[in-house]
Amino acid sequence: MNKYKKGFTPNETALISIGIESYIKNEHWPSGNLNVHCLNELRSTVRYIICDLDKLEFETLDEKYKTELDKFTYLEDELIPKAEDLKNALIAETLLTQQYEQGSSPKKSLLEIYVPFYDVKFNGEFDPEKTQLTKESLAKWFDEADEAEIANKFKPAKKIIPINPFKQSYTAEHAALIAVGLKTYDSIETAVESSEYQREEIANAEWQVERGGEYTDFEVNELLEDDSISNAINLKEALIDEIKLASEIEGYNSSLVDYYEMSMTPPSPPQLTDIVIYSEEINKDKTISYSGTLITKESVATWLLNNGQSQYAKNVMPNIESLLKEKELAESQRQKQWSQVPSSKTTDKATEKLIIENKELMRKVKELEDKNLDLIFKIPLEIGDNDLNHKVAKKEEINKNTFPSMTLKLQVMLTAQNKYWDNYNKNKISSQQEISNFIADELGLKITIKGTNRTADELAKAIQPDDVKRK
Repeated sequence: MNKYKKGFTPNETALISIGIESYIKNEHWPSGNLNVHCLNELRSTVRYIICDLDKLEFETLDEKYKTELDKFTYLEDELIPKAEDLKNALIAETLLTQQYEQGSSPKKSLLEIYVPFYDVKFNGEFDPEKTQLTKESLAKWFDEADEAEIANKFKPAKKIIPINPFKQSYTAEHAALIAVGLKTYDSIETAVESSEYQREEIANAEWQVERGGEYTDFEVNELLEDDSISNAINLKEALIDEIKLASEIEGYNSSLVDYYEMSMTPPSPPQLTDIVIYSEEINKDKTISYSGTLITKESVATWLLNNGQSQYAKNVMPNIESLLKEKELAESQRQKQWSQVPSSKTTDKATEKLIIENKELMRKVKELEDKNLDLIFKIPLEIGDNDLNHKVAKKEEINKNTFPSMTLKLQVMLTAQNKYWDNYNKNKISSQQEISNFIADELGLKITIKGTNRTADELAKAIQPDDVKRK
């Protein structure tokens, strides 16, 4: 269908609707005109050429119709009657529209006339069959008839918003499109629709040239004609599998400390992946949406490069090779520094940094210990409490429930439990996220852009009293 046309006759509309306006040729038709009447003439002639009927959007066509004769029978028995019925309905609706505009009919159709045709051979009588209807009104008319697929043929093309190349993270689908070079399309579905439309335009242009018409000059996107779309689909599926692995690794790493603190042997680690999750997308049922989860641009390019897809990797991140070499060199230098034993008089910068970090960690542990003692001694007096000795007794009672060796995590958990759950008000319970964020802050854990941390969430759940039920 010519995308620049804004009006169509009932004949043209019928042929476009059933999808054969560009797929049938007859070299014996004058001027190459094609309409429903010409299709009916095929019943009494053998001078016809049927080409590319397998491009029709019928899933079982190639399976059911193996020969040209079978396809012609399908055309004659199913498509032509459908086109006839549609053409007649449109003619009647066009006539109704003209009568309403003339004020001779109270009934109004959804169709709107683009170019009316008055036949001078019949005293200027209105001819609905040659009158053109607006593209927009045809889309509305088919929508009203519950023919959404046909309506879409007459609707304006969707505005395609290209993927932002400056983002540092993408979904699996966007990463796949960028990798194969289809970054101007916002989804694989849009690329597929554009490919189908382009094939229609090419077929229509070829048909026009073969029937003696003018050559149509329009830009063809070669990527829509090769394997780029199927490669994007395969890449998306592979990336989603990698995202699942990355999510499993995050959960595994978060649980390692817990296993070691409890002197338990952790399970076998999941398979490693280069993909790094930037932020998880959570469904309403609290499960992870892998298709909506964002992954870092650098990790996608690294994964592609390590899988032998250097061009795809460069499409995602042009400087990925030089960046990885710089990182490799920096890591080599770092390993070299650690392998050198400092003398008794001098200390290298790396060792000095480690000593400073250890001192800061010890300071934080001491601070947490002080906080715990302060909280214990700030227990509010209950009825009958009248002296400090009772508080000390409570402190000793709490101490009996502590672990023989207090780790940083256990210290923070105790602090959080004293802060939020000691003598808590059942009608005014702190939110799970507030407690989790407190724990994450105390442990120096990274908070995601959604304001959560998986490890802190688990620790917050662990200290929650058993009788507290959250919705």
